[in-house]
Amino acid sequence: MKRHLLAQMRNEWSSNIWMIVELFIVSVVLWFIFATLAMYYSMYKVDKGWDSHDICLASTNVVPQDSPHYHPYDSTSTPRTDLQLLVNNLRNNEYVEAVGLGQNALPYNYNYYGTSMGLVTPDTTFMYYANRRMMSPDMFKVFRIEGANGETPEQLAEILERDQVIISGYELFDENLSDPDRFIGQQVFIGDTASVFYVATKAYGMRRSDYEPLRGGVVYTPLGGIWPRELAVRVKPGMSEKFLQSLTHDDKQVGNVYINNLRTIEAERENAHYDINVSIRNFIICASFLLLVIFLSFLGTFWFRTQERTSEIAIRITNGATRRDIFARFVGEGLGLLVIATVAAAIVDILLIKYDTLPIEITSLTYYVIPFVFILLSAMTVAAIWTPASKAMKIDPASALKDQ
Repeated sequence: MKRHLLAQMRNEWSSNIWMIVELFIVSVVLWFIFATLAMYYSMYKVDKGWDSHDICLASTNVVPQDSPHYHPYDSTSTPRTDLQLLVNNLRNNEYVEAVGLGQNALPYNYNYYGTSMGLVTPDTTFMYYANRRMMSPDMFKVFRIEGANGETPEQLAEILERDQVIISGYELFDENLSDPDRFIGQQVFIGDTASVFYVATKAYGMRRSDYEPLRGGVVYTPLGGIWPRELAVRVKPGMSEKFLQSLTHDDKQVGNVYINNLRTIEAERENAHYDINVSIRNFIICASFLLLVIFLSFLGTFWFRTQERTSEIAIRITNGATRRDIFARFVGEGLGLLVIATVAAAIVDILLIKYDTLPIEITSLTYYVIPFVFILLSAMTVAAIWTPASKAMKIDPASALKDQ
């Protein structure tokens, strides 16, 4: 039976080659699509180590001195005292739990304040490269950032209040990066040797996007003398909209300092992920289209072959072949073509992974996508062959031979 099947496949080599080429191309493309989606999924499912709900964001600004709305300062007030009063007003809001200030301290912001950190020793070989996030201690409470060793947001806030710094680990470790644990409990310089801090502990790193891994680390540092242009507010559960509606002019401006661009973190996340979400949608549409092409291609091919083999099928049934044998023959022919195409496609996929020629992060899921694509195409192949194969099973041998 198998020898006869292989002989028949060879006899129809011309159309089979085109089917194999089509399956090969579709298999490689589908593998790339699903490997990309698997990468996005694996990144999205990683525990962020902070709570991304019930947060509102804003920008802080100072009225310029040449503005007619500018109020001159006396010896007892400055923009910073205005800012502190504004923050206190927000903290007194009935819907608010915590208020924090920062610079490059917010998630879903694609700015990268890259910095290097080294040990304060004669040997500066070991360097830690990170995205520097400058913030007030309360930012840990706003985002509920957790320590890698179980520290609470309150404990991390106390560390920052002591002008010490906190670092994160890496999600994508590179051999050129130093082990972050080497810096814990050490005096380090950040950026230049004049800026010296003590590294107290390690915490979860805040990514720029839910779909982007940490290629370097994150270093949380005090604001120092930097003017914080970012403000974040944690509100009580489900009260984001009510909080925004409750704000009056006096809540938004004190003296020459005011906040604007008020938005929820959900809006910030949606805006930051817009391009990626569009790409995911397009990948899904493309994969669906390719699967439809395979389905229609097999359906048309095997429907035609059923018509061409009517007399052959009738003879096989007359000679004792069961209708299940006929069905299995058609399905076996389709799966045989798929196996040949998949072997060739798998070789190409593995070479692409080995030589790192893909614009995606290689993970273990990347390899598991290869059998997944085979199983998916197998299901589509069987589904497409089902109708013509079922028709072949129902052929009446007497009528078929009589018509010849």
